[in-house]
Order: sequence, then C-alpha cells, then structure tokens
Amino acid sequence: MVDGKWVLDTPAVVALTIAAHPIVSRVGERALLFSRGRRCELSRNAPGFRPPEGTEPCPIDEAHVSRTPTLLRLTKHGGVRVEPADQGTKVLLDGVELAGPADLDVARLAAGVVMALGSQVVLVMHLHQPDESASPTFDFVGDSDVVRGVRRSVVQVADLDVPVLVRGGSGTGKELVARAIHAASTRHGAPCITVNMATLTASTAASELFGHVRGAFTGAAQARDGLFANADGGTLFLDEIGTTPLDVQAMLLRAIEEGEIRPVGASKVRRVDVRLVTATDADLEAACEAGQFQMPLLQRLDGYRIDIAPLRERREDIGPLLIHFLRAELERVNEAQRLDARDGKPWLPAALVAALSGYDWPGNVRQLRNVARQLVIASRGTDRLQIDDSITALLSATQDTPDNKAGAVSPPAPANRKPADIPEDELVAALQANKYGVGPTAKALGISKASLYTLIERSDRVRTAANIPRDEIEASSTEHAGDAQKMAAALHVSERALLFRMKELGLK
Repeated sequence: MVDGKWVLDTPAVVALTIAAHPIVSRVGERALLFSRGRRCELSRNAPGFRPPEGTEPCPIDEAHVSRTPTLLRLTKHGGVRVEPADQGTKVLLDGVELAGPADLDVARLAAGVVMALGSQVVLVMHLHQPDESASPTFDFVGDSDVVRGVRRSVVQVADLDVPVLVRGGSGTGKELVARAIHAASTRHGAPCITVNMATLTASTAASELFGHVRGAFTGAAQARDGLFANADGGTLFLDEIGTTPLDVQAMLLRAIEEGEIRPVGASKVRRVDVRLVTATDADLEAACEAGQFQMPLLQRLDGYRIDIAPLRERREDIGPLLIHFLRAELERVNEAQRLDARDGKPWLPAALVAALSGYDWPGNVRQLRNVARQLVIASRGTDRLQIDDSITALLSATQDTPDNKAGAVSPPAPANRKPADIPEDELVAALQANKYGVGPTAKALGISKASLYTLIERSDRVRTAANIPRDEIEASSTEHAGDAQKMAAALHVSERALLFRMKELGLK
C-alpha cells in the first residue's frame, strides 16, 4: 500500500506453496524464489517456507526429499528452468517425471504447476504478487493473490452503502463474500438474508421479495412481509440475479433507486433501508442485449464489482482448502486425529493431493468440498483412506483432460524404491490414478513391473482381472451397456486386462 492506496502493478515473483506434507499444518506455507539472484536450490534443506502469518522460514525437512538439490534457474523471459539432480529426488511436473531439464514459461507458471518431490511432498509453483499489507481473513481459506484481492475488496467496500455485484463461477464462494461484506459493515448487527433467485417462480418472486397484503391473490389469507422488509437495516443477498423475472426487475430498480417497495396488492409504498449484494455466474451484458435483463438495473447493481477467479486459476489454494474441508468432515464423524501422520505414514497420500491439485475443478470450491466429504465418509470407521468410484472417475478425468499441461497425472515416487517401502495406500492410489495400468503405475511408483505384480498379489485391497468371476463381469456389462472403459473403472482393473479376461471367458 502506498499513500493509502493499493498498488496493483507490483511485479510478480515465482513462488512455491506446499500442497502436501506429512505435517499437515505446513500445507499452505510459501517460499518466494530468486530473491538473491537468478538461481536457487530446492532440496530438503532449502528454500525456507513461511506460513501466511509470516513466522520464521523453515525448509521442507522431510526424509523422502534428498539433500541433493534440484536447481531452479530464472530464464531471461521470466520463466523457470527445472534441473533435477542425477542422484537426487525424483521430480514430477504435472504428473510427468523429469528425465532432464524442463522449461516452464510464464503462461504455465501463471496457471500453476504441480510439482511432486518424492512420495510425501507436493508443491505448486506459481506466480505471486508479494503484499505485506494485512487484511482480515473473513474465514476465506487460502492465500493466493485471488483470495488476497477479494479480502482487500471486501475491506474497501464494506462500510459503504453502495450495491455490490459479485461475479464468479458456480461454487466459487460468492455467498461467503456477501456475508463477509455484511460482517465488516456497520450493518453487522442487523439481519443478513440470502435468497437464490433461481428458486423463485415468476408468479411468486414479487411477493417473496416485497411482501403482499391480505387478499392480494388467491391464497393470500394473511399479509406477509417480504425479504426486503425482513432485511431492513441489514443486508440482502440475491444470488443468481440473472434469473430475476423481467417484471420484478423493474421493482428491484425502484427499490434500489428510491429505497421504496410496494407489497403486492398494496396501495402505499414502504421505505426500507437495505444494503443489496447480488451475485451471478451469467453474462448479464449479453442478457441485456438479448432483452432478458434490464441494462439500467445492471448499472445500478454494479456499483462495485468483486470478481472471483475459478479454482483452477489458483491451484496454490487447493491443498489448504482440501485440508480445511477434510478436517471439518473428520470432526463431524469424530475422527479428526486421522490427519496426523502415524509412524511416518500420512493418512492422506501425497499422490492423491498431486492428482487433485492438477484437476480443473469445474464445480470449483463446492466440488472440492464434496470430494473431501466423499473421502471421509467412504473411509469412516476404517484404518485407511478409501478412494471410491467417484474419486477414481475424477482422477481419470484429470488424466483425460485435453488441456492437461503435461500429460497424465501420476502419483509421485522416488526412483529405485524397494517394494517393501511402498505403503498399501500409495499402491492403491497409484493404481487408481493410472487406471490400473501396470506399466504406468510401476513407473509412477519407481519400481519394476515384476515388483508391482508382487505388491498386487500381497495386497488384500487389489485384485486382478483374472480373479473376477463370470457372473460379476456379466452383471457389470449389463449395468454399463457393455462399455469396457466404464466396466473397468467399476471393477477396479485395467481395461486391457478386463478385455483379456472377457475373451478368456468367451464373453467378447
């Protein structure tokens, strides 16, 4: 901040944010790179990572990460060259193992690169604008530039009685922003009322918002206050504002401009003092051109705009959000202690975090919360993390995304490992992330195919296609209309192995 104003053109720097670490409290810590030149080292001992509150820096300090450094060099165009050491920790960028130096350009850094070191640590390399100014957190999880910017915007506008329009995709947290504005305003002691306009029909929207008098319409046996009256003195949050019926839009415009509402069937207007916050993921400008939304109303609603970027544009927030949601869901089932590593083995495999960090999250934060809940419920009462079919399908979608920046997302693992050193959770996660393909899974785990087969035979959580009975395959074929890919995902085997088994049984 300079002379009381935010400086928005601060040069971005390259940063690393921890997405997975055996000590889960370290998730979200960040290291700023190249502060002392155009070259830095990444190892067990360097650089230093700080939590968002800014305490003393601490290195990764994890036994599975080598002391032999991976070199990071700043290129002349602002990108980064990653040079893995021959005898150092295996490095994967967006799921692809580095066999030699790799160049990351500015565009790729801006999108966020998932960087796995060994089997226990996942980092996200991204661009970051340093900002020493402090803002209240407002319960927003994460410390990306996006989240920091939203926090600053809330501070800037909260004490002003101008309408605020929050724009962002479904599941990005627009209601959380509205509640933060209310909490930070002088109206915080009054009601904050929320309504999703998409749930109101054209025939009931006016009555719900502005109330009605007795006898105003069939069924109106009693007079009723609307949401504007209920929010008098406080804040009214109208989500999905773009779905508001046209005739109600005119009434909204009057309420904003005049501070007056007229209940349905009433002969007199009523004054109200309401702070209006609206939200949408729709293109309201296009709706105005199509005659579906009134431009004067949009101009009044857009007194101050807060944009929320999708989760895929702030991958450094995925790890902290995942831990936050997992902890909340684990507390709900009285199993919060699971997140703490036992005997050096984290309950949450780093391989899974790497895969989730590479996913594009079309449902944004809401979808990530649902995945965390799915993981917890599926694992409830068991000793290990259970990854069900829905998560397997999501990981498969991560691999199949055409825009995946560097190919398939594979679980990270150090090279030349002993099979005995591979925990069963990591084995299962690696198989699921690679669609049970033996070759890709063996490569991801850093072992031979023969060693992988040995691990599979010893595991009571993994089966081979050769052991699936005919009736189970026939039932799966009926359920999935003979789609071998869907059948393989449901049966937890590779598609190739399943087809071979079906041919063996005379089913194909």
